[in-house]
Amino acid sequence: MTGSTPVYGIRYPDQATKLKALGGELAQMGGDIERALQTAAIPPVSNPQIVTAPSAAARDQYWGVPATEADRLTLQAKGAQTVRTDLGTTEQYFATYDATTNPVGRTPAGWYRVAGALYHAEFTAQLTAVAEGGPVQIGVLAPDAAMTPRAGFATPGASGVLTLQAGLYAISFFMAFVMSDGTTAQPATGRTFIDVQNAAGVPLARANMVPPEDKVLVGVPNLYMPSSGSVRFALYKTTGGSLGYARSRIRVTQLY
Repeated sequence: MTGSTPVYGIRYPDQATKLKALGGELAQMGGDIERALQTAAIPPVSNPQIVTAPSAAARDQYWGVPATEADRLTLQAKGAQTVRTDLGTTEQYFATYDATTNPVGRTPAGWYRVAGALYHAEFTAQLTAVAEGGPVQIGVLAPDAAMTPRAGFATPGASGVLTLQAGLYAISFFMAFVMSDGTTAQPATGRTFIDVQNAAGVPLARANMVPPEDKVLVGVPNLYMPSSGSVRFALYKTTGGSLGYARSRIRVTQLY
């Protein structure tokens, strides 16, 4: 064997290698490569196992349900992924988020979509009277099943509140004012605006309804939730007296 690489000195067969010596020289080359990888501190790798499952129960039956944080970290370290044939998505397991010890984790720990069909849900709400003041509760959010192909990641709670799983979201909040008959459009009066807020009530986005308009839309295109938490949808009418009905539609898409 007469050939070798300039940096790590990995020996290899060249044009002078005799056929009868090829096996031994290839074995030497393999040993040189392994020692070079060890010298460069390159760890061994393996492809994560991907399982196909028709349901969450089937997925859990295969992987098991980790009972301790150590078990959760072990499952995360495997890169455990499951193709959910019932949802058209690929899920990956993440242990509990910790800024220092597990910055790629999620809160709560569990299975999260990493590929495939987007999760999307829509909710509606209605107020039968809009009094001056603020914030005005927009009404209990009711799921719109016909417009919700993937549910479970967004859960309605108190009036105008949604609890979201950890992830990245696009959110829109639409409101229209109508007369007490429930159908005739009613122009806004005075200072009127709607907010998308975080759990503490701090506005993430705001839109004003400028009289005589009767509709308004506000959006948050990229809200990141490092852990499960809530967002709030609020109406403010600080001047201009009372109005009739207010109808709302909330659209939420989990991007990741």
